Amino acid sequence: MTVDPAEPAFEALCARIAAGEQVPEDEIAPEWRQRKEVQRLLGLGRVLQGLALVTQDVGADDTQSGGATDAGAPRPEFGPWTLCRLLGVGGMGEVWLGQRSDSTAHRVAIKRVRTADPAFAARLDIEKRILARLSHPNIARFIDAGFDAQGSPWLALEYVEGQNLTEWCESTRPDLNRRLELFLKICAAVEHAHRHLVVHRDLKPGNVMVDTDGEPRLLDFGIAKLLDGEGSETTYAALTPAYAAPEQLRSQGVTTATDVYALGLLLYRLLAGALPSTRGNNIALVLERLNDEETQRPSLTARTQQAQLPYQARLLQGDLDAIVSKAMRAAPEARFGSVAELAADLERHIAGVPVHSRVPTLGYRVGRFVRRNRVSVAFASLAAVALIVGAAGAFWQAHLAQASAALAKSEAARARQEANTSERVTTFALKILSQFNPHGRATTQPRSGAELIHDSIELAAQDLRDDPIAHAKMLAKLAEIQGLVDSPARAEATLRMAMALISSNDDMAADDVATIRYTLASVLIAQQRYLDAEVELIALLPALASHSSLDRYHALSYSNLALIARQTGRLELAVERLASAHEKASLAYGEDHPNTIELLSNRAILEYELDRLPDALDSIDRAIAAFEQHQGVDFPRLMLPLQMRALIKLRLGRHAAARDDCVRGLDLARQNFDASDPHVARFRLSCSRTLLSVGDWKATAEFAELDPAALEGRPDLAFRNAYQRAELALLSGDLAAANDHLAATQAVWESARDALKKEAASFIALEWLINHASGKRTAPAVDFGPCLKEPVVCAAQAAALHANGADDAAFATFAEANAPGNAGKLDASMMGAYQLLLARLATGDPTLAERWRSMAIANLVNNRSDSDWLRQR
Repeated sequence: MTVDPAEPAFEALCARIAAGEQVPEDEIAPEWRQRKEVQRLLGLGRVLQGLALVTQDVGADDTQSGGATDAGAPRPEFGPWTLCRLLGVGGMGEVWLGQRSDSTAHRVAIKRVRTADPAFAARLDIEKRILARLSHPNIARFIDAGFDAQGSPWLALEYVEGQNLTEWCESTRPDLNRRLELFLKICAAVEHAHRHLVVHRDLKPGNVMVDTDGEPRLLDFGIAKLLDGEGSETTYAALTPAYAAPEQLRSQGVTTATDVYALGLLLYRLLAGALPSTRGNNIALVLERLNDEETQRPSLTARTQQAQLPYQARLLQGDLDAIVSKAMRAAPEARFGSVAELAADLERHIAGVPVHSRVPTLGYRVGRFVRRNRVSVAFASLAAVALIVGAAGAFWQAHLAQASAALAKSEAARARQEANTSERVTTFALKILSQFNPHGRATTQPRSGAELIHDSIELAAQDLRDDPIAHAKMLAKLAEIQGLVDSPARAEATLRMAMALISSNDDMAADDVATIRYTLASVLIAQQRYLDAEVELIALLPALASHSSLDRYHALSYSNLALIARQTGRLELAVERLASAHEKASLAYGEDHPNTIELLSNRAILEYELDRLPDALDSIDRAIAAFEQHQGVDFPRLMLPLQMRALIKLRLGRHAAARDDCVRGLDLARQNFDASDPHVARFRLSCSRTLLSVGDWKATAEFAELDPAALEGRPDLAFRNAYQRAELALLSGDLAAANDHLAATQAVWESARDALKKEAASFIALEWLINHASGKRTAPAVDFGPCLKEPVVCAAQAAALHANGADDAAFATFAEANAPGNAGKLDASMMGAYQLLLARLATGDPTLAERWRSMAIANLVNNRSDSDWLRQR
């Protein structure tokens, strides 16, 4: 740093900051604060202070505890986990092997975090919900978190048996292709996290485990962010200097580009066997040499490590040097725009096609062409020598050069267009994301998600109007979010705009066009326009079948076609389509991937609706067992299969087991999801109904306590919530509460009749029964429709017939439901509950009341129901 000798005070200030002194802001003159020397030194000071605090905490904690490995000290329990043995000690705390306290013996890695930050608890609660959503085979899952009896925070992560990346390279000495293959899997995992708005911030070999099957597993996603202060964008408390990006070392903003840089360093280490000479654990020296980093090349470092590498260092020259160099550029905007772009360039290198990281010279393009087509070029050369000589040979060479030049020019133009489009999309996306940050908004007024999406669509029309491909891609992504935070109808309008842009442009890649059309079909399904969506998906299938890169969308399309068939009453067709979806998913994801396993759960739903209960139970048991084996017993997506299994067991009369599945599913929901999530609301309502059938009134009421935010804009959920509360109150004898909940049910019904038309029979029956029980004698209707689906309809029919003096006909209403072969179609326990209600309503006729009670007891006993209804009575 150069300082004007005429400014001794300024020089003294810089010396104080460089020495690590925390200089108060009011002691720094305003004009000095703007100087780059001061800003850089202040950033370095914050980093050094954070690292010093971590080191200080480690020493203090070890002294107080008497050493982390004290085997004689009692080991506290951490939620459902018990510590087994110490795995290691690091800057952030201790890592222990933990085991679940129950009989499952599920093992995890438990990190005991050292932090004095009082805001940690709030961040922990937020982050664990975000991280629990990460579901990728190459990411060690975030399972649980909390605070121990002493108030120290802990985090439970999936335990991976294996070696870290450095150890694995040293012990197995993999060849170059194997290293690149493994690195691409690491990239896929990081890209998955970025799509869920999670940045790792501390990628390094120690956070990459290679398991016993040779698969990489990334550890500690989101841990660095947890250790940050609330709202901070720096990670000085958790960074590793040797693998930190320049912006981290300078205490600047962290983005997905930070992970791109760390991946560049990781790839450098993986290929060359060592880090560049600019890197080490001395943070001051690393900062000093950052500007030299772009001159480093893996091929040069590999020469010094040749004895440890099973391939020649020269193989890294060219493409791989260029790819690593671009990933490690000092300016974030000069790096790859995303991890996907980095991976794509590596895949181009592996395939032998020109990479985007290198200047597309003629010689380079021709060289790639020859490399890809060695056999063809060799035969062509031999034929040329054998058949033509002299002038003919010269003509051939000229023709080849001309063709190669044209190819190079075309590919270079396309490469530049793709790179420009990708860069513009990424830049625009970051511009949108800045609006979610109070410091990045153009106004101080908070905006709703729908408003932000609307503004972003208008902004895209202005910023991307000269690039229809970039515009269409961005509109498609915005529409996906719009369908979730705003409305599927408006998302459809946005997608129609994207479709109009690509219909007049032949340069857009076929796979991009197909994904936009798939998204359009998805929002049509969300609007319940099933036949329109079906036409769109069927027309899309040939395009999906012709591109292996679209295997995932091929599987999703068949899955959605199965959903459409189910919703339109074609259950056998739905089963056929689901089988095709499972076949495609096995290719796209693999047999053990959660998305493939989930299709088994969907199959169980169809078998349940076809009354194939043993088959349904077998399918759902296999799905749950597969999830537990490959993703763990605390996998968040187990919630819905558990709900389905509870319904199946309910129909089979196994109520205690159904109740157990519901309770386990609720534990998962509380650990991993926000209460306002509509999927959680549906789960709770389904299990509320199950527990009502069991006769567990208290648990029924607990499950029916939904977050109001989960019901906003979802009349089906709001109706079913109010309806089930009214039904519980009626059956448990609380008529005042039944009338209150009935009023709420009626309000939802009046506001959304069309959307709720399938609920008409049960709603009318419940309304009449509550009025009848409350003494509001209305003209008794007799025909409530068939009662094979809802016991409430049977009960309303029976009560109305009794009011008309037709007692024998009243008892006959349940005859069809009780007939052999039909009992499984109507929950036996709920039939008994409603028959007990009819006995209670027959207060003026003891004989009639006893007759209803006898039918209820016989019904429950004959169907082997183990519900609590009889004990409640």
